[in-house]
Amino acid sequence: MDNKHPNLFCVPQERRVSFAELTRQHEMAAIQANNNNDDEIPKEGVIAELARQHEMAVIQANNNNDDKIPKIKRRIKLQLIDDMSSMKATFKKRCAGLLKKLEQIAILCDIQACIAIFGDKSPTVWPSVEEAKVIVEKFEETPEPERDDELDRFLTYVDDKLKVVNLKQHNKNLPL
Repeated sequence: MDNKHPNLFCVPQERRVSFAELTRQHEMAAIQANNNNDDEIPKEGVIAELARQHEMAVIQANNNNDDKIPKIKRRIKLQLIDDMSSMKATFKKRCAGLLKKLEQIAILCDIQACIAIFGDKSPTVWPSVEEAKVIVEKFEETPEPERDDELDRFLTYVDDKLKVVNLKQHNKNLPL
């Protein structure tokens, strides 16, 4: 391997580096090698180089410690959590997230919504017990055929949207 392009993928184990950072370093080394040859970099390349340098400076400023390098999110297996403290912490975080999402959808879509979550202690009710009772009573007062009509209308809407998407996909695949 020549000295102009060092092997950036051989990183000591004590320094963990993301693949994106390694790619950027490799591109920067190639640009610097081109600069040493006094070749002109196209205008787009200069802008891209400056953007990369700025991004690298931000990453280095944020990652003063290797422990702060963000970890890749991975899909978790849905199974019962054995450790009781981990279970309680997960329940608390996910419960808060669920309540936040429900509040957001109620505000954004201008709907009435309520939730009751039964945990190890007393149940959590959002927005309040009184408002939840009103919403549940309103739901129970709605005749079942109307509930079914709403569901049928929603399913019809979804079916129509899927037909449109499938038709567009089919038309894309047709030869000209």
